[in-house]
Amino acid sequence: MATQLLRMREVQERTKYSASGLYKLIRRNLFPRPVRVPGTRSSYWREEDVQRWLDSAIRVDKDADL
Repeated sequence: MATQLLRMREVQERTKYSASGLYKLIRRNLFPRPVRVPGTRSSYWREEDVQRWLDSAIRVDKDADL
């Protein structure tokens, strides 16, 4: 199965973080790093990495409610 890549705008829509907020999380190793695609100037994120991060964030939030 092919890996789906997300652009910054798509990651922002899914996470509700601004670009600067995402890069702060990346610097602190709290969010997946983007991947570079040869021949492009853009950064992309693997969809499964972003989804795994979202699932983890939801689990942590649910655990905090206990």
